[in-house]
Amino acid sequence: MGVLDIIKNLPYKDPNEIELEYCMKKYFHELKEPEFQELVDSHMTYAELERDYPQPKWCGYPNANQGVMGCWSLVGFMVTGEEYCKECDCYQGNCTEMWNG
Repeated sequence: MGVLDIIKNLPYKDPNEIELEYCMKKYFHELKEPEFQELVDSHMTYAELERDYPQPKWCGYPNANQGVMGCWSLVGFMVTGEEYCKECDCYQGNCTEMWNG
């Protein structure tokens, strides 16, 4: 029995969330610009960035941390917390209509 098998049997947390927390280092909006620059200098890919530093849970913008195609407020280091995003059309998944027509 491996560690993830043990974790999956814990009664108080969704196993998928535990796996995400196990892989991620922090949410993207918690990065400081110098930390991000270190990641750029290390040639981290957007896929690696998304895995290790995912967008906030309240953000419904598809691939929000994907550079110029992502959320400009997020990748521009303006998002400091959930309060900043509450007026956004994509707050808590509200933008599905915008993307799906």
